[in-house]
Amino acid sequence: MILFTRSLLQKNLRCLHRGFTESNARFEKHAFCFSLLALVMLAGAMFISCDFDSGNAIEINAKQPSISVQPVGSFWNVFPEENNTFNLSVTANITDAGNLTYQWFSNTSNSATGGVAIGTGNPLSLNKNNYKTNGSKYFYVIIKNTNNNANGDKTATTTSTVAEVTVAGNPDTAYTTSAMPENLKGTWIYEGDYPETYIIDETTFDSGYYKGTIAGHRSNNNGDGYITIEYTEANNPASIGQFYVIHYKGLTTSKISLSGAYLGADPDFDWTEGTSGKATQAEAEAVMTVSAGYFGMYSECNLYVPDEEIFANTAETKYIDSDGSFILNDDEELYSL
Repeated sequence: MILFTRSLLQKNLRCLHRGFTESNARFEKHAFCFSLLALVMLAGAMFISCDFDSGNAIEINAKQPSISVQPVGSFWNVFPEENNTFNLSVTANITDAGNLTYQWFSNTSNSATGGVAIGTGNPLSLNKNNYKTNGSKYFYVIIKNTNNNANGDKTATTTSTVAEVTVAGNPDTAYTTSAMPENLKGTWIYEGDYPETYIIDETTFDSGYYKGTIAGHRSNNNGDGYITIEYTEANNPASIGQFYVIHYKGLTTSKISLSGAYLGADPDFDWTEGTSGKATQAEAEAVMTVSAGYFGMYSECNLYVPDEEIFANTAETKYIDSDGSFILNDDEELYSL
């Protein structure tokens, strides 16, 4: 039997309380250490996680525009008052939420690089006041997609193909109205694969294929000029009464180069229908010019002189006979004038 005195009991209780207190302190100390370690481990995990995500995030770039309809050029006759403008347009699409903008360029050659910026927007309207010279003009557009939601490249571009616009209708100021020179009048022989005869007098131009009354003459006073005719005979009767232009160059007392106006881009020219004229003399003379590209195929002609040898070279000799026939001496082929 164990007897506890009061003093012994109190002593034992104090020892027990001190033990619990020290154990609790040690527990709290250890708990704090574990908590601190947990925080450090969590922070490291977060750091490692962020570093991993940033290194492997999916990069989103602005999408390149896709062109479904390219800009198209055509013939632009600036002579009529109603043809003050010419519109160029393009159709483009994107597959993201970006915004499309358009920068147009003009060029002196058929190239989609190296052009001069001329305007923005779509469509683009060209004003004839800015196109005072005839001939081919070239245009293209760079389309830019801007996507501010992209985390990579925020812009992407696409360049269109080139549109060729053929400008005509600016008068050829190098030529002025003048009387027909006397040495222009006569019968001119073209000695190519398909010999032709052109007869020009004071009032009439006759090619054998078409014929017209001479309505005007212009010259640069250097052997070159234009003859304007009003059709009296044509392949298509609908052309009779319309106006047409012939250009000549290198006129001498015995030689001339002749070319009738033709431009495939001009909708008034349709060889299948035999149409090629303009409604007025003023329009024909303004539109059908060398600078607009209407004259490219010239017939090198010699003046017909009866009973006189007018052609000679080492290969063959050619004559105009007294009966008005054109004779090729080497094979005796005969062509009647």
